[in-house]
Amino acid sequence: MNQKERRKYQIVEEYAHFFEAKHKEGNAFYYNSVYELQCHNLLYEFRELRNVFVNDIKETKLFYYTYADCVLTYIEIYLRKYKFISENNIYYLPNDYQNHMPLLFKLIDEGLEIIDKYEENPYDLKLPIDEHARIKRLLIQKIICVLGYCYDEYEEKFLQYALIGIRLHSIQTFGALIEYYCSNNHLNLKKAKSLLEECLEIPINGTTAANKFSQVVGKLNSFSILFHGLINNGEYKDALSVAHQCRDYLSSEETSILTDNLKKEMLDITSAFIMQSSKKMIEKPKYSYDVFISYSSSNNEIAGLVEAGLRKNNIEKIWRDKKAIEGGDSFLEEIINGIDNSNVFLIVLTPESEDSQWVRRELTYAISNNKTIIPYKIGKYESNAIIKFALNVVQIVDSEKTNIDELAMLIKEKINAN
Repeated sequence: MNQKERRKYQIVEEYAHFFEAKHKEGNAFYYNSVYELQCHNLLYEFRELRNVFVNDIKETKLFYYTYADCVLTYIEIYLRKYKFISENNIYYLPNDYQNHMPLLFKLIDEGLEIIDKYEENPYDLKLPIDEHARIKRLLIQKIICVLGYCYDEYEEKFLQYALIGIRLHSIQTFGALIEYYCSNNHLNLKKAKSLLEECLEIPINGTTAANKFSQVVGKLNSFSILFHGLINNGEYKDALSVAHQCRDYLSSEETSILTDNLKKEMLDITSAFIMQSSKKMIEKPKYSYDVFISYSSSNNEIAGLVEAGLRKNNIEKIWRDKKAIEGGDSFLEEIINGIDNSNVFLIVLTPESEDSQWVRRELTYAISNNKTIIPYKIGKYESNAIIKFALNVVQIVDSEKTNIDELAMLIKEKINAN
């Protein structure tokens, strides 16, 4: 056995220790420059050794599996280093994203090739099918999450990877493709509906509760994306059918992984979807207020700043509860009247407001009454499952990218459109 052949065995053992560190340290691992350099060097060696032949088929399989996982780890490190993924695991598109896309595509294609090349070789050196699919699925999910923000610009690549994800039964990819076919530039609602039906046929078979939860939420998000796409294009009858289908799914055994409270709130939102798609606007309504501001009482100062900024931009007719109104029927009646008589429903999204039962009720009522909704997100954090489900496809306005003057301009545009 020559030096390169011995090294091919050794690098697998080295990566095993590296892999242990990754699982032990969690997200902190990806921000450690020492591990980044180590992963870079390991990947370089894997590439140098990939064509070195050894007789041990089992060890060869292990080498390529390890190599593929190293590519996956390096992609994760890269995405976090260049701000595609935040420390809270939220995907973003950094300002210089175009500079990184060629390398990301190259890395993804390398990982896919490592697995695919050895499916058709004379030595039958392919990975077990479950591991083969797992690695490919994770590679696809990484790039789909990035391309979901810019699929118009990289349409060919998006569709290339999405088709692989569909074959691998990646529920996340189904959601991304449904959103693609609901967008104005690629509108194909028939295809989007067909994709939802395919998605629902995929069995929930995660190895952990978290994995199963993620798959169920992925299916629910696909319902929500399609529903909003149909509503936005005037397909109210089909939207009503999808909302009823979503309600039936929430009552199925498959969603037993959800907590009772989470399921109840999603059922309430689905009922709001049903009401929204059932209502027809006979005439253009007249509103007493331009904007209803929905917020958590613990964010009173933030809501006050938002209101002041809107008034500065000549949006004067604003409904915002400034008094400590006692709960009960009178409070609920004031809220309902405020939403009914407002042109735009502005929800100030913060971790506190997303956890507020009152804010959720206000949002559900606004959805059921077909209000124009503008979510204004304060700070970087991961939205909870309820808010994601309710606001799928609704464009969330990021306060870090959109100042109060620009928000006021957007609200005025919505008022004029209504």
